[in-house]
Amino acid sequence: MGKFNEAFTRQEVPIFIEEVKRLHPIEIWEGPNFMFGKDRKGNNDVLRRYFRVEVLPPLKCIDNKMISSSRIRQLLDEGRYSQAQDLLGWDTLRIIL
Repeated sequence: MGKFNEAFTRQEVPIFIEEVKRLHPIEIWEGPNFMFGKDRKGNNDVLRRYFRVEVLPPLKCIDNKMISSSRIRQLLDEGRYSQAQDLLGWDTLRIIL
């Protein structure tokens, strides 16, 4: 599987599926809103055509908002590192930044 970078995120869904097939996953666990591939055309229903997929229930923080990678990226982009760190639930972020 290639490096996860901008070029990887622009792959068409069939190419992404073929790369995942090479890993021979027993099952794949994703969040309820998982999307992948160029223009985010792939989702859990697409993955289920090829793999056993389980969907984790959404995680919510203390203010009852959903915790997602998109939300954490947005907080980081806005420089709100402490809030992102709280959602991640670990202290390593201080070391990275």
